[in-house]
This record gives sequence, structure tokens and C-alpha cells, in this order.
Amino acid sequence: MKQKTLGIIILIDLVLLLTWLALMVVLGASGQMPGDFKEAVAFAAEGDWLFYTLNYANASMYAILNGLVFAGLYAMLKDDDPGWAAMGVVLVPVIVFINLFSYLSQLVLVPGLIELAAAPESGAAAEVLLRSLLQTSPESALLYFDQFGYFLLSVPGLVFGILLYRRGKPHKVGGALLASSGAFCAPIGLGVLAGIGWLVDAPSMIGGVLMMLAFGFIGVNLLRHQPEMVLGAEKDLK
Repeated sequence: MKQKTLGIIILIDLVLLLTWLALMVVLGASGQMPGDFKEAVAFAAEGDWLFYTLNYANASMYAILNGLVFAGLYAMLKDDDPGWAAMGVVLVPVIVFINLFSYLSQLVLVPGLIELAAAPESGAAAEVLLRSLLQTSPESALLYFDQFGYFLLSVPGLVFGILLYRRGKPHKVGGALLASSGAFCAPIGLGVLAGIGWLVDAPSMIGGVLMMLAFGFIGVNLLRHQPEMVLGAEKDLK
């Protein structure tokens, strides 16, 4: 993979993340955000094309591209420090699985469960599953499962952020932002396990903003600083 290709993937991933954020802000401002389980079921059953279908399809693509981003960073940085680069990438497949299951399940599993919940013979069992899998419900277990994936993301964020920072210009700012994002996401794990909501929400928000800034700096710098070379052989970019 060439550094320009990785830069394009990172910037596309950033656009997907910004799209998700914009849709969530508009949804919240519109007053359509579900406040309880019944409202969440009605929201999913309606399947609004923008705030539900497109939003979760966009989030699924983001999860896939996010995995490609960190795989690309591993390829770029593995020659700098093979041991740390390997530790940074080892959790990436798990993170992608968690996030992808969380988002795709809303498009693939939830509609069928809503239909089953309306049938007398399967209603009780389907409702139990819905309460766990319906991500827009405040009592959703899947919501915390997804957030735990972002806690795991703190590891590649910290590792690759530090490795980028150590490369010097032009990667110092992007590396520092990515490492900071990982540091802020680290407390999410404690918040999920202890059931402390603010320890999940606040670090997720701060870490997400820092990651968006990091992707912007890293993606633009990879596009700007040429010539095209195989990742991992860019020592002259220090």
C-alpha cells in the first residue's frame, strides 16, 4: 500500500465519522431521539431512511474502514518498532467485529425481532432480545458492548499515535492527537464494567473529537508528503 492510498482511506473514514456525528446532532435537535424502550421500538419499526437506515449503513462502513486505517498504519509503522506495532494492531479485528455487529444488527436482526415481538407465540422471547439488541434504547446492553469496542480502540490509538509522533515532522501533530484520543478512550472500559454512565459518555465524546482531528492531520499529511513509496520504507519523511 502506498502512503497516498492510506491518506485517502483515512480521509474517507473521517467523512463517514463526520456524517454519523451530523446525523446524530440533527436527530437530537429534531426531538426524534427515543427516550425509552417503546419509543426505540417505534423508531426502529418506522425505519427512517435517513436517521436509521442510512445512519447505520454509514456506521457499518465506518467500522470497516476504521479497521483498514489501523491495518494501514501498522504496515506503515511496523519497521519503526515491530513489537509495539504488532501490539497496536492485534485488537483491531476484535474492534471491527464489535462495532460492525453493533451497527449491522440494527439493519439485519432488529426488524425481524420487531415482527416476532408482535406475534403472540414469540412475543415475550423476542422482546427480551430486543431490549438487549436495540441500540437506541437507553437500557440496551448492545450500546455498552459497542462502547467497549471504543475502549479497546484506545490501544491502537495510543500505540500508533506515539509511533507517528516519534517520526517527527510532518506526523507530530496527528500522532499526538491520535495518542490523546486513545488516552481519553481508556476510561470507557471502567465506565462500562462499573455501569458509570458519565465515565462512558464523556471520554467517548472527547476521544471521538480528538480522533477526528487526528485523522484530518494524518490523512492530509500522507497526501501532501510524497513521493509515493511503500509504507514502512518512508524513513526520509522524518
